Amino acid sequence: MTRERWGTFSVIDHKDFSAFIPEVLLYDRLVIPVPYNEEDRQRWIKKAWDPDLLDKRLETLGDLAVPSKWDEAQQQTFHQRMEQLEKVRFDTKNIVELPYQVTRMILAEQKPINLPEGVTHVAVVAAYQSEKDFEADFILKEESDDQALLGLLLGQKIAVPAKEDNTNEGLLSAIDLAKSAEFKQMRRSLYKWQDDVIGNKIHPKNALEEMDQLIDEYNACVKKAVRKVYYKYAFTVAGIALAGLAGTLVNPLASAGALLSIVQFATFDRKPAVNAGESEPAAMFHDINRIGKWKLY
Repeated sequence: MTRERWGTFSVIDHKDFSAFIPEVLLYDRLVIPVPYNEEDRQRWIKKAWDPDLLDKRLETLGDLAVPSKWDEAQQQTFHQRMEQLEKVRFDTKNIVELPYQVTRMILAEQKPINLPEGVTHVAVVAAYQSEKDFEADFILKEESDDQALLGLLLGQKIAVPAKEDNTNEGLLSAIDLAKSAEFKQMRRSLYKWQDDVIGNKIHPKNALEEMDQLIDEYNACVKKAVRKVYYKYAFTVAGIALAGLAGTLVNPLASAGALLSIVQFATFDRKPAVNAGESEPAAMFHDINRIGKWKLY
């Protein structure tokens, strides 16, 4: 019996030919919005969301994909959320990306009812594909602010299969790796460690060495399976389970392959995705070498 972490995506993510290469390694399954009927499919065509290409992506991903019908109820929630943001948003940076991030957030709020066989629990997170995408929905505070929302930030330097000339071949290689028992065990161990830190079962100051070992094992598994790799920092953000934890991470704790820190986000008049007291990840994103004011090389 296993616990899984699923990432949610927007209506355009499938259009990037190689976008899912790192995603199938970061998440057990990808929650992907799909048209809910033929009329809606025609709407997707008019918006250039390419549902035909989406069908091909879903076929390639197989059981790693969890199609989610982007139905009228979800679309209504989307429009209400966007109206709220238009009223309170004070930063217009990344405004083009914002609707797609809201889509991911809404899907992350829909907890799965019927779990796959052998899966006992699923943590569903909004799967941002870069820091830029993430900051379209969160405003990272550079200075201390008593009114800001606190979040726990965990970063790992992970190996990703290098893009081949035939990127579809690269995606197929990543899918084969994601389905291997050895890799799934490496990823499960890494995320179990994250869950323990988020739930404050492991004190951060005593955890970096263990985290480095888990990251090394994860990356070794990737490098053994594919010919060439490159590295990204993958970040997980969660609420702080215990208030006392904030005082232990005033300054970021960093090692060669990991980072732990408390971060602050400006809040809007809406329910935030990262809530203090939650003991599960709320969002993930990946970027090559930086988060906010910290540069990582």
